[in-house]
Amino acid sequence: MNWKWIIAAIVGAAFIAGVLGFMLGRRGADDEVSDLTTRLAQAEQTVEIAKNLYAEKVAEIENLSSLLRDVSDASSTAIEELVKKIEAADQRVLTLQKNVVYWKTAYEGAVEASQGEQPSDDPVDPSRKRVDFRKDFGYIGVTGHTLTDPPEGYVKVEQLRPLRLTVAVTKNKDGTWSSYVASSEDNVAVDLGLSALDLSVTKPKWYQRLWVESGAVFLGEPSASIGLSYRGDRFSVGPQCALSAQGGGCGISVGARIFK
Repeated sequence: MNWKWIIAAIVGAAFIAGVLGFMLGRRGADDEVSDLTTRLAQAEQTVEIAKNLYAEKVAEIENLSSLLRDVSDASSTAIEELVKKIEAADQRVLTLQKNVVYWKTAYEGAVEASQGEQPSDDPVDPSRKRVDFRKDFGYIGVTGHTLTDPPEGYVKVEQLRPLRLTVAVTKNKDGTWSSYVASSEDNVAVDLGLSALDLSVTKPKWYQRLWVESGAVFLGEPSASIGLSYRGDRFSVGPQCALSAQGGGCGISVGARIFK
């Protein structure tokens, strides 16, 4: 048996399988962005599934770095700087999310108020009436005062505690992804304006899908086998050779993934 021809056949078949897998599995970046735009338009809207908990399905593409620049606001210099830093460091974006936070209702209600006299430095001008007020609307606080004759007002609105948005991306049983955002404030709603995942970061490259396989039979007639396969997401294929005391031969091995 000429093992040189067997090895050459294995290497040649593995190369062909790798090229075919690369050509079939690769999609152009422009097509990905265009496809994502369509899927985002058809995607479900953000849903409040529990109090202060919002969810939306995650779009799956293979070029989030270019999408990051496309979805940024024209006036957002921070996004431009982020894109430059990512490109300079040769980094890959795994997930991308753009959350819109807004108040559910306006903060309004009765305030604590007190009235008094504001003395005037000018002995000719009389003192003025002054009303001070304050109100705590949760994480937003309002303080201020008004003066009369002539009318004058001052108000200060400040954040009393930080607004916390907890983001989680999960993989569902059907293979799709979902994004969840939990708000720390009752009156703050969240709209997941964009939620996308770059699968090319998590998926292996075409050459990382090549596997060298070997086996041996100890029960019955002893034999040994060696092969090289290309493993896709659901199927695998590649050449395989076996050798026993009675002889040997080469063929093709095919496998399928039972559970996703």
